[in-house]
Amino acid sequence: MSEWFNQKEKYAGVLRIKIVWWFCIVFGRRAARFLIFFIVVFAYPFLAEARISAKKFFGVLNEFEKRRGISTTKPRVFRLIYNYALSMLDKMLSLSGRIPKNCVFFENSSDVEEFKTLVNSGKGAFLIFSHIGNFEVLGTNGAEAFGTRKPEIFALVENWSESVFRTEFLSKSKENSFHFLDVSNINIATFEHLDTELERGNLIIAAGDRLSKRTPEKFFEEIVLGKKCNLPSGVFQLAEMLKRPVFFANCVEKNGKYFASVKKAGKRVPSKRRGENLAREYAAFLEKSALDTPLQWFNFFDFFKS
Repeated sequence: MSEWFNQKEKYAGVLRIKIVWWFCIVFGRRAARFLIFFIVVFAYPFLAEARISAKKFFGVLNEFEKRRGISTTKPRVFRLIYNYALSMLDKMLSLSGRIPKNCVFFENSSDVEEFKTLVNSGKGAFLIFSHIGNFEVLGTNGAEAFGTRKPEIFALVENWSESVFRTEFLSKSKENSFHFLDVSNINIATFEHLDTELERGNLIIAAGDRLSKRTPEKFFEEIVLGKKCNLPSGVFQLAEMLKRPVFFANCVEKNGKYFASVKKAGKRVPSKRRGENLAREYAAFLEKSALDTPLQWFNFFDFFKS
């Protein structure tokens, strides 16, 4: 097993993706999900790394649940991989404007209300999400839930051109308010660009659960589900440097609908290393999200460290 950026996109060839996409357009989302089931059945024996990673996750999860005295989650490796494949379909549908606008809902909480108020007042914010669920659905369809205003959203990504999925579909998105910004070579100009967009009242989003390919040696060691893991220090340091409100967020699928959870980061507390306290808060958010929606944990790599 290795880091996420060393994993190959198994069974994500251009032809296969186009066939699924054509099938979805002609026969609909439900029929496409049925087709994806058989694709995953065929591919499953060859997805050794994904299966090992999923089994390790369920092992860590069950051990943590037992220590906490809560009901243990049944390990469903095939279902987890199948859910991931379905999430890829919904990303495409979402970015092409084919996910119904009324399918995204926010949970009721004071943090959600504060986030909505902030967005609708024209102020920017930095969102740190995870690979639990399907954040792109919120990014492209959250305007109805936001309220009166639809901000521009800038997602920070690495190695844009190396992803078959991104180059084939995300770059052709019809959603003109959702942008992907490659930060493989981040510099002062990138920082100034992000600061300008936040000043305009837009949103910056970045993943907090995957190390940077450019600087994998830079991380904060945190505890999630009782195990050590490495979180990318750059994301949390950047969030603090931009000096805007920071929120943690997820968007998970439940019975055909998507539900977003938002947690506001606490007040900045001085620490020896910039961003360290923010990373610790995020780790707690990630842990809760994993407990709430274990079958949408889409980190198929060595997330937990021995």
